[in-house]
Amino acid sequence: MRGWRAFALVFYIAVATLAFLEVLGDALGFTDLSSYAAFGGIAPEQEAQRLGSLILLSTSIFAAAAASAWSIHKKKTWTIRAGTLTGVLLVLYGMYQILSGLSILQSNQFSVILAGSVYGFAGLFSMWLVRQRDVEK
Repeated sequence: MRGWRAFALVFYIAVATLAFLEVLGDALGFTDLSSYAAFGGIAPEQEAQRLGSLILLSTSIFAAAAASAWSIHKKKTWTIRAGTLTGVLLVLYGMYQILSGLSILQSNQFSVILAGSVYGFAGLFSMWLVRQRDVEK
């Protein structure tokens, strides 16, 4: 495996790994909601809702990225759909983080906005990447 497929495989494995670590980090947030909430300057109840949403999105990204990596490795015909789904979920995650930083968080919102922007660009890159080559060749 060389070229586009090798790069795409590494990209989607990296996205799946980062999404899995994000799920673990957000799940750990439930063990100490008060300090996680203090980081954002919000109430622990708001942070619990925010962490729940992030866990749901991160789990979806993990599943889609893992499916994308598997479909690239096995040369499946649904690679474009899986990669596009991963990209859409990453863009949604990024939008959620940006909106969360702009409207919910009272402190440290710039780091959350920056992280959301990176996720959004990764999503756009994901949608672009799977359309670069025909995986059946």
